[in-house]
Amino acid sequence: MEMKQNIQPIMGNDYVQQKINRIISDIRMQVDLCEIIETDAEISIISRMSDERLRKRKVTTKKSNKPTNNNNL
Repeated sequence: MEMKQNIQPIMGNDYVQQKINRIISDIRMQVDLCEIIETDAEISIISRMSDERLRKRKVTTKKSNKPTNNNNL
């Protein structure tokens, strides 16, 4: 004996589909937000690396601009 069951959501398929669409939309927004945060982090790291390189160059340049002999006094 085979029993057939008609299982449907209590509030109907449209309601369930709307909920699914909202969840999918929320997930997409979260993914977009994560990508934005990741991009900002990469930009920050690159900026800090560039700043550090510039500081090193300035220190090197300042050292090389100092007079090497004291005959100028």
